[in-house]
Amino acid sequence: MKGSNYGKSRKTGDYYGKVFLSNNCGYYQITLANSTDRMRAVFLQTNTIVTVDARQVDTGSVVDPYYPSMRGVGYHGEAESTIDENGKQLKEYIYWYCMLDRCYGNKELEAYKDCIVSEEFHDFKKKKKWFHNQVGRYGKDFHLDKDILSVDCKIYAEDTCVLVPSEVNMFFAKTGARTHTNSKGVEYPIGVSWSKGMKKFASNYNNGGEKILSYHDNEWSAFLAYKQAKENRAKELAEKWRGQIDNRVYEKLINYKVLLTD
Repeated sequence: MKGSNYGKSRKTGDYYGKVFLSNNCGYYQITLANSTDRMRAVFLQTNTIVTVDARQVDTGSVVDPYYPSMRGVGYHGEAESTIDENGKQLKEYIYWYCMLDRCYGNKELEAYKDCIVSEEFHDFKKKKKWFHNQVGRYGKDFHLDKDILSVDCKIYAEDTCVLVPSEVNMFFAKTGARTHTNSKGVEYPIGVSWSKGMKKFASNYNNGGEKILSYHDNEWSAFLAYKQAKENRAKELAEKWRGQIDNRVYEKLINYKVLLTD
């Protein structure tokens, strides 16, 4: 029932024990109605209890703060506004929304096909609290990452996520094919390819936009050159962002090693 009594004389008997449909949060039942100005409603899907008046019921404007309105899983809970003093979306809200959208929105994103968000992070209020305890919360062009602390992690959670600068995020990102294969189907180590022009093995690493290219007589020498270049880059990033990133990320960078299995 929705809007049936709006504009009419209202009595508690018109509401008590009955089930109504809100505009955006599903069905609820009025379980206590001592007066039409103050009634208790219980949402059937979430068991959320809210206090309402007759006008809210009649107009369908009763709101369930725990209704999963965001991609079918996320809810605002008892969080404050998602808008800052300048009328812009809060940074923490944008992180939260994008996280849910990657996992439950765009199903065409192969990288997030099997990813989920922890129940704690379904609640924007809890995600907001987590955000304000993070190193890097005030950094510009920082990204929310779940793979650095635990490789190939499939869950966004309090203990798996960190905020990192874009270049650190890109350093750890896996971007498609990581090895080359020769005409006989033999796969070279990561960072190694065969140069027909030079008739040597090429080691090629993109060091933050600067290509480090060298040629070698054998593939293992080329791999070691690539390995050294990338590990040097990791240490550069560690020192550049020291004190501005989570210590766990710093340790990952400073101790980073390239393996043949990468």
